[in-house]
Amino acid sequence: MRQFKFKPARVARSQSMFDTIEEPVTVEMAKNIRACMLLWLCSGFMIDVHLPILAAMVSAWSALLSSFEEVRQVLCDHGTILDVKVIRKLAYRYAERARVVQQMGLLPLNEEDNLQGRRVVISTDGGRTRLREKKRGPRTAKGRTRYHGAWREPKLLIIYVVDAHGKQEKSFAPFIDGGFNGPDGLFLLLKGYLKSLCIQKADKVLFVADGAHWIWNRVPGLIKALGLNPESV
Repeated sequence: MRQFKFKPARVARSQSMFDTIEEPVTVEMAKNIRACMLLWLCSGFMIDVHLPILAAMVSAWSALLSSFEEVRQVLCDHGTILDVKVIRKLAYRYAERARVVQQMGLLPLNEEDNLQGRRVVISTDGGRTRLREKKRGPRTAKGRTRYHGAWREPKLLIIYVVDAHGKQEKSFAPFIDGGFNGPDGLFLLLKGYLKSLCIQKADKVLFVADGAHWIWNRVPGLIKALGLNPESV
């Protein structure tokens, strides 16, 4: 376990609008300062927990912009100065908590997300992207870790609503998600979304996909797990 060392100053300085008062730090005062610092560290004081509005704003900009450096610059323009490492940590922690809430089926839904009497389209497919995987060996001349740009296939899903003419309804914001946990992980994620949206109240449920076996071999089990009426699928 990492040990935190804190050495308080020998003089405590308090400043008001009239004057500045200085007094020597006693042993008892130093112990209290160390205790407060230890309590502060052990309580897990983090920006993303105690300042959720800032964490949400940082995470939103991280998703919209192309790099954490751009996020840092935008925040700096708005008067918030954060290091790139802090921004990265905030975004990753926020994403982890969002995924936990998602897996628990506690999705924050709006009134427009009601599927009662609607035609719902569910589609899944595989994508293609490159991931940075660490490469063994010495670092580069600039001290950076080498990596492989390996190609991987994420599994993706989308849930949206169409009208009687088959056109997508703009009043319903589609749900788009995916991951690298394979077909079983994707269908588990899809099941959580559909349960939260109360898919049983939909008028029609349409599954749209290509002929991939990993999709259609799992659709019957998903329909049974959700308790959908076969006539409405």
